[in-house]
Amino acid sequence: MRIGVVSDSHGSRERLLRAIQEMGKIDWLFHLGDGARDLTAVAAAYDGPITAVRGNQDFAHDLPPLAELTLEGQRILLTHGHTHHVKGGLAPLIGYARERGARIVCYGHTHRADCSVLSGILLVNPGSIAGARPGYAVLRIQGGKVTPSLHALGEAADRYDA
Repeated sequence: MRIGVVSDSHGSRERLLRAIQEMGKIDWLFHLGDGARDLTAVAAAYDGPITAVRGNQDFAHDLPPLAELTLEGQRILLTHGHTHHVKGGLAPLIGYARERGARIVCYGHTHRADCSVLSGILLVNPGSIAGARPGYAVLRIQGGKVTPSLHALGEAADRYDA
């Protein structure tokens, strides 16, 4: 299974659609907030399942602040990150993920791409698709193994591949 992960599109629909095109065949798409209005453009261009959460800039949208799902046996938590104060550190988010039994956490809000394993939890931040360094992430789940990769928009090479 291949999952595309984007965040913080902030109205940059063209970049968002380009990222989805660059991802190639994906089985699922995660949008981690601050771009709820952009989801209509995505739905027109991508016909697979989409799970999205509300960001701190998604006013008057009924998206949930968090989403939890299990795909290919992997418990995944999605959040924008502002409710767990990720700009101040990841400890609150890691604690919450542990409470919920999540093995993978996808978050945004900082506009900085990052992929790391802390306290046994894979943390993936695709960065901002609208930022100065637009990027996205792809998660590959196969046979119980999760392989994340971070990509700069318009560059073919992975920025991180574990």
